Amino acid sequence: MRMRLLFVCTMCQNRSPTAAALFREEHETKCAGTDCWDHQVTSEALRWADIIFAMEEEHRDKLLSEFPDDLKGKRLVVLGIPDAYAYGDPELERLLLQKVGAALRRRKPA
Repeated sequence: MRMRLLFVCTMCQNRSPTAAALFREEHETKCAGTDCWDHQVTSEALRWADIIFAMEEEHRDKLLSEFPDDLKGKRLVVLGIPDAYAYGDPELERLLLQKVGAALRRRKPA
């Protein structure tokens, strides 16, 4: 089942764009940043998403603080991936496949 996945990091340069590209074939994906000029997270993007993946707890906290109404009833998953990777880094891709994959498997009915 294709889901709408939103990936959020700080500047939307490395982690969330890598995640969006990695899962684009199986799902609809978007990426956004909490502190950037372009690709800034918006209410519209949050409402669009079936699942929102925050790279770190600080991203979750900022989303909950700034968009509480848009997050009602939404699944918000913190991946715990620090800002230590370049775009497309193989280790970043491995972590994303592992952590996002696990979250998506928990979503599917038995």
